[in-house]
Formats: sequence, C-alpha cells, structure tokens
Amino acid sequence: MASFHEVYVDALLCAGQEKVLAGDCKGAIELYNRSFEYPMNHQVFLVDERSPRDAQAYYFIGEAYAKMGQKSKANTYYKKAVEVDTKLSFCRYWKGLALEKLGKKAEAQALYEALLAEGKAAIVEDIVSFYGAEGTSSLTVEGINTMAYRMMGLGYLGLGDKAEAQNCFETSLELKNDNLWSKFMLSTLK
Repeated sequence: MASFHEVYVDALLCAGQEKVLAGDCKGAIELYNRSFEYPMNHQVFLVDERSPRDAQAYYFIGEAYAKMGQKSKANTYYKKAVEVDTKLSFCRYWKGLALEKLGKKAEAQALYEALLAEGKAAIVEDIVSFYGAEGTSSLTVEGINTMAYRMMGLGYLGLGDKAEAQNCFETSLELKNDNLWSKFMLSTLK
C-alpha cells in the first residue's frame, strides 16, 4: 500500500504529464520539482530524502527540457536520474530510459531484463497472510501479482516488445484496476 506521500508524488507526476501534453513544459517542470518536497504533513514518511521515485521525476524533467529544445539541460536531468539508487523498484524503468538518452543502451537493457526477470519471479498463486496491527493485511495475491505484471510490462517495454508490455499492463489492471502506473503506461501504448 502506498504512503500518503507516494500518492502525492503520483498526483504531481501525472499532473505534470498532463501539462506536457497541453504544451506547458515549464508548468510541468514546476510540478515535477514539487515531487522532491516533503510538505509538513508528510514528514512522518520522511526517512531519507533520496527516493527511487526521484529517477522517474528527473527523467520527466529531462523530457520536458528536451521538448523545449534545451538538450544540455535535459542531459543534466537524465544524468541525475541515472545517479539515483532505484533499489529494486519499478523506477528502474525510467533510470533505463535516462541511460538510453545518454547513449548507455547496454546498461539500460540490463535494467529492463532485471525488471522482467524479477516480475516473472514475483508471480504467486497463493499467500499466507498474517494480520497486521489493525487486524488486516494489505498483501493479497492480486496485489502482489498486479505489481509483478507491471514490472514485467516495464521490462518488456524497455526491451522493445510493446505487444507483451501491453498484455502485462492489461493483466495488471485486470487483477487490480487501480494500478496507476500500469494504467498510465497502457495509455502511452494506445
């Protein structure tokens, strides 16, 4: 389950994408930059100011600058995206895209292959769920598998297999129709 701050970041990144589509790249950059902030009511989630999501935001900023014809500034942000420790998160996809923009195709491909392999390995048929502090557990077969299919979709997309990526994103949404980034990525394929 995403923290409140993750939802905030999602909202800013999606709103930024809408601005880019409307031709307002400067407005998009402002929104993307706000995703690095932790408003006072989010401080409870602040463990470390560095986040795997930063790679995604930096890549989007780079793309906005590229659309404005500012290649040097775009490359600066692609480099920032590459420097982010994305850990084992789905944000490795955007780090891979940034690597490609910087001419590092082999490094990007390794990230995409890892996403694909880890997504395949994460598929489960059942799960033993223990009760959490509130008497419930957020782990479900559908919840785990929707994320696994999203990860596989990003891997396939990075590797250039759009048909398999689309299948994975669609399966992810069939499992849990509120998977924002599966929905977002699917919309980019249509």
